[in-house]
Amino acid sequence: MKKLTTILALTVLTAGTLSAAGRTGNSFAIVVDAASYAKCTASIDDYCRSVRSDGLDAFISARDWKTPEQVKDSLLKWYDERSLEGAVFVGDIPIPMIRRAQFLTSAFKMDENGFEWRDCSVPSDRFYDDFDLKFELVRHVKEDGNFFFYNLSEAGEQQICCDIYTARIKPSSAWGDKYVELDNYFRKLVKVRAEQGNKLDHVASFTGEGSFSDSMIAWKDEQRTLAEQAPDAFKHVDGARFSTFHQDPIMKDMLLEQARLDEMDLFLFHCHGTPDRQWIGGFIDQSQFTDDSEPETWDEMYTSMYRSMYELVRYQARSRFRRYLRFTDGDAAAAAKRMYDAYGLDETFYADATDPEVARQDSLIELRTGIVLSDVHAADPNARIVLFDACYNGDFREDDCIALRYIMGRGNTVVGLGNSVNVLQDKASSPLLGMLTAGYSVGQWQQQVNILESHIIGDPTFHFTPSYDIDLPDLGNMSVKYWKKYAGAKYPADIRGLALQKLVNLGYVDAPKLLRDTYFSSDSYCLRYQCMTLLLEFDADDLSREVLVAALDDPYEFTRRKASYFLSLRGDASTMNELVKTYMRDYNAKRLEFNILGNCSFFGARNFMDALEAEIAAQGFVYDTAAFKANARRYVRSSDIKEYIEDVIVDKSLNPKRRASRIGFLRNNPYPFLAGKVIAIVTDESEDSSLRVTAAEALGWYTYAWNRQDIVDTLEKALPGIKDRAVSREVKKTVKRLEAYLK
Repeated sequence: MKKLTTILALTVLTAGTLSAAGRTGNSFAIVVDAASYAKCTASIDDYCRSVRSDGLDAFISARDWKTPEQVKDSLLKWYDERSLEGAVFVGDIPIPMIRRAQFLTSAFKMDENGFEWRDCSVPSDRFYDDFDLKFELVRHVKEDGNFFFYNLSEAGEQQICCDIYTARIKPSSAWGDKYVELDNYFRKLVKVRAEQGNKLDHVASFTGEGSFSDSMIAWKDEQRTLAEQAPDAFKHVDGARFSTFHQDPIMKDMLLEQARLDEMDLFLFHCHGTPDRQWIGGFIDQSQFTDDSEPETWDEMYTSMYRSMYELVRYQARSRFRRYLRFTDGDAAAAAKRMYDAYGLDETFYADATDPEVARQDSLIELRTGIVLSDVHAADPNARIVLFDACYNGDFREDDCIALRYIMGRGNTVVGLGNSVNVLQDKASSPLLGMLTAGYSVGQWQQQVNILESHIIGDPTFHFTPSYDIDLPDLGNMSVKYWKKYAGAKYPADIRGLALQKLVNLGYVDAPKLLRDTYFSSDSYCLRYQCMTLLLEFDADDLSREVLVAALDDPYEFTRRKASYFLSLRGDASTMNELVKTYMRDYNAKRLEFNILGNCSFFGARNFMDALEAEIAAQGFVYDTAAFKANARRYVRSSDIKEYIEDVIVDKSLNPKRRASRIGFLRNNPYPFLAGKVIAIVTDESEDSSLRVTAAEALGWYTYAWNRQDIVDTLEKALPGIKDRAVSREVKKTVKRLEAYLK
């Protein structure tokens, strides 16, 4: 096989055709391993022609790619010489596994010293598409195969801002010949891309068990935000479909039927996940144990009902007993004791739990509460794009995963949007999604909103027919004056949100005031949220505080929820009473309660409770005051870990590993009032080096703290005196990260 890069540039289009397509002559790279290209030449060539007919200068680069550096060097060359807009990685392309960069994820915080490297590193193509992030190779041995492990370097930026977009297309041999599967994908992709006039006008959204804490208050607002982002879907009766796990014990069949609808354009799954399963959740109820016979008398009906309830209890008892067996290393007597102590149940209820056939039948019942790989493979979904707002559904380091299985079916799904590791539940699931409605490609959209773990699985150039008759902005334009025009009120909300984000990235000096004014003048849920979060990146405390406090009364629950979160992490005592009043007004909103009571220790838990009890007395409308206070106290006690952290991290007599473990808690709980003690550890040359590195990294989570500028100033002043190179490098990363929120 040739080792040199082979570029197949298909020049079947004229310059006039490119102009008519409304593009600027940007290029698109199809990066494919040599074996996959040899096996699927015709279909990949057809895909390349299809992309070119859409206005992009697409080309194919087939090679035995050995290292990520080979791929990235090529991307950089094409970016400089061919105005590269994006790339898709087809087949066996090296996978960068990123370490020392967990602050760039939404939630991933696995101990990089305590777990296998494969598990505690983040597979991420930000290595390829954000050229300002710099990485250092730290391990690649033969056993690592296609995985290359990198540390994020202090030499580059510490905030994601992608220069191009990327995607992955990776077949699996689990279902037959992987090259046949890949060939079939490209054949159907060309067919789907040829659809004429397909606007984004059919959407479905499902919320699984445990998502948003099962809060219906949080769930209901998506109908409003999607109406802003995909308005055509709300112009006919079956254009927008919303469902939750509450609707039926077994939702799997209905969801797969909806995903199979030929007209479905976009399907959003909000649920928990693993690489091989969507945990749609729900619950097993007695209907799963009712026979098909029709009772002829009332007695027969009640007998059947009670029998099915009894069988439900036995099913649950068997499941719990098997779990206790695992906990007790197979000790049946110990497991039985735990069953009796916990539930008062003897072996009558679970005597057959270890019978292989009974266990198999139970597993089939449990399987109905999730969508697994075989379900997707059999279903052949047609939704053109599927968004997986879940952990691990897009984990392309595996031989197969949920997102890959959706696009590789015989149906018309061509794009999956998934996460390679776990993801934060309290994050915006579809920021700037209105770009798709406007006609931008999936890649162009995701390039604006990427996090370390988010990935496009499938064709990144796929797009819908524009729904708006407007002159859409050129994403490559670097003029402040140009983007200010698109921030105007005549444009759709997400186009305005895009413009505001561009202005922030371009360093527009009056951006804070523009964000503040837009927040207070807009009736768009999506745009107001965008303004609030962008404003957090500026050293403009007065404006930011004004918007955050106002946002506590925003009609959009997610904006209220995140405003309470950001205000808590700021730890500014002057805003504590505003949070107290918000909780009193909205305590039935579970996610808001979680963010206010769960973070009240940032102000001092006792201070918060005193203020809350004073507000309860002043308002005097709580029906059961004693119970209300008791509930709040329990919540506050369970969330206040200040002393749990502080008492250990300052105790030099303790093992450094134990102290480092407690410092790690500051990543989720960056208490502003502990910053000084953490800095003292960082700057103390007598402290253990790894402990100091952990402390320096933890300070990188203080991005919203009221004293973040003080942290930066203190670390910069101390930096020349820090002799340990590992510590100084981590300090530099932390300073850069905090400075990104001090524009």
